[in-house]
Amino acid sequence: MWRIVCLMLFLLSGCVSLNTPNSYQYLIFEVPAGANQLSPILNSEYQEGAFEMIPLNKKLEAEGDTMRVWVEHFAPGSSLNENEARFADALMMCYPDHLPGWAINKHVFPWHEGQIYLYTLSEDIVVVSTERIDTFDLVLLAKRRSG
Repeated sequence: MWRIVCLMLFLLSGCVSLNTPNSYQYLIFEVPAGANQLSPILNSEYQEGAFEMIPLNKKLEAEGDTMRVWVEHFAPGSSLNENEARFADALMMCYPDHLPGWAINKHVFPWHEGQIYLYTLSEDIVVVSTERIDTFDLVLLAKRRSG
């Protein structure tokens, strides 16, 4: 199973635009403290919180410094936790097109309209995508069933 995940990471890593009808872009990050710290954030009542991550290139090498990222469940008409968002180096939330101008520039996909998707691929690697990645969904489902 791990070989499939590694192969997918190798083939699909980095910020890539595919020229297909289901074209999407995604980014890969290392979460030094472990991706498991995202579960309490995403499963909390408010679905918001901060963590540190490092952007990776397609060789899974660091492409920058460690950043403080603010994650928040956000939808059109919602209010942004501005104190936390201003303090963060980067933002990761749906509907960046509805954020205030200063916050759009901090978003990992500042040009995107709509939802984003977060995939935990290993203990310390996450993928953020502009669309659902069916292949990742299948691998994660198989991983849950076998684990």
